[in-house]
Amino acid sequence: MVAVGRGEDIAADARKLGAHRHIDANKENAADALNGMGGVKSILATTGNSAAIAALMPALAPAGRLVVLGVGKDPLPVSTGYLVGA
Repeated sequence: MVAVGRGEDIAADARKLGAHRHIDANKENAADALNGMGGVKSILATTGNSAAIAALMPALAPAGRLVVLGVGKDPLPVSTGYLVGA
C-alpha cells in the first residue's frame, strides 16, 4: 500500500496503518510517482479536496476503482476518458 498526502508529518501515521511508502504530494507529482511504480488498481480517497483526488486519476489503471470517502464542496473534475478506459 502506498499513501499519498501533503506533508511529511503524516508519513509516520501512514506507515503505522500499513503503508509501505509515503508520497509527499507537496514535494513530488504523486500520479507520476505512482505510474513509476506501475500505476494503481484502486484509489481510496479520504480527503474532501477534489483537486487532490483528480490529480491522482492519471495513475489509475484501466478498469481501476476510485473510492471517495471524503466529500468536498467543489465538484470532482474527472475526464470522461478515465471513465471509459481511454
